[in-house]
Amino acid sequence: MTETGFVRALLARPFARDVALSYVFTVASLVANLLTGIIIARTLGAAGRGELAAILAFTQVATWIFAMGCNQAASFHLARHPTDGARIIGTWLLLLAPFAVLGVAASIAVLPIALGAQRDAVVILGQLFATTLILALAMELLQGVILGDHRFLQWNLLRFAQPTGVAVIYAVLLVLDALTVTSALVANGGMVALILVVSGAGLLRRHGRPRVDRRLARSTFSYGFRVHGSNVAGTVNARLDLAIIPAFLGAASVGLYSVATNVAAIVGTLAGSIVALVLPAAARRADRGPATVVASMYIAFGIGALGALVIGALAEPTLRLLYGAEFEAASGPLRVLLVGYVLLMPGLVLSQGLSAVDRPFTGTIPHLAGAAVTVVGLLLFLSGGGIMAAAWITTAAYAVVVVSALVLYRSVTRLPWRALSPARTLSDLRSHTVPRADQP
Repeated sequence: MTETGFVRALLARPFARDVALSYVFTVASLVANLLTGIIIARTLGAAGRGELAAILAFTQVATWIFAMGCNQAASFHLARHPTDGARIIGTWLLLLAPFAVLGVAASIAVLPIALGAQRDAVVILGQLFATTLILALAMELLQGVILGDHRFLQWNLLRFAQPTGVAVIYAVLLVLDALTVTSALVANGGMVALILVVSGAGLLRRHGRPRVDRRLARSTFSYGFRVHGSNVAGTVNARLDLAIIPAFLGAASVGLYSVATNVAAIVGTLAGSIVALVLPAAARRADRGPATVVASMYIAFGIGALGALVIGALAEPTLRLLYGAEFEAASGPLRVLLVGYVLLMPGLVLSQGLSAVDRPFTGTIPHLAGAAVTVVGLLLFLSGGGIMAAAWITTAAYAVVVVSALVLYRSVTRLPWRALSPARTLSDLRSHTVPRADQP
């Protein structure tokens, strides 16, 4: 088979088409995110950028902590039981209600400590913005339902709409000379509310009136609780550095580090476009689950490595051109973080693969190990080493994640090491065969 014929045959497969489409929307979303970052950095400077980034990062981390695995629980269950949409939505809305209240209360209480190095006004803004946690939790659930439905185009449209809408609002506020940290927070919260209403209405039309099912509550909450550890340790680990740094370093340092993480996250976002699709795809086609996971792992790594090389080579001129000369100091941490993101993405894919074979708690272990490295390392070295130390610690944590995730996935699926090699994966894709687990 020629290379052209191989590509055509690959794109003829539904999952491959979904992945390709996801990358198209990812690039578009990256452009929107980059635009918002440039507008904020050039308008509010490093300090304003740091204050906004600290508040948004804290709320994002809180969302992951209190979501209780609702996204993956809905996605996994609907991938296997496509007619249960109304019961999943109603049951999980009820289950999430107490966690939403607890999350808001805990955020308000913790923010004075988490933003301990920031102005009092920033702490108050963070506490007010924490109320949007309720909307964010509902959005996590609805996105899980959309993924479980295998409506990947709709999922991509929604994740593209949020940064694009925020970018448009930022531009309008800039023209009106009204762009501040406060108005930027209002823009972010307003877009979440708008997207939630639109997507919620569409799901109600598709699945009907939400219903509560006690049996489903027990079974799916058990799955969600088990996968929750992986979510918290994995996705929170990806933002844990930026959530901890504001308690030790000033706004300007936070601003520089947030720019470094924002640019490095381009690699993570590109490589990670496939991550959210792995669980519903592998769960529905159980016999081809290992092939889906292994191929996805190499796609994430390959795209991440290519992107990191390009961005790393152009770090200083890119930062100067996009954000201004003030932000060239972020180039060092940026290059280190690029390595970290290249390593993290395959680890996230493998964790999704463990969840797809109903072993979500096992998928938690690598991320718990990585989170432990991040927390201990930052507490020990952040004050003396600054943002450069934070970048190295974060990258080391991501290396721990991918190595341990690979070992655990092979152990659970009983795949031989040769089935995980790049050459074997390419051969399987060409021949459309599936790497099979050894029989017990």
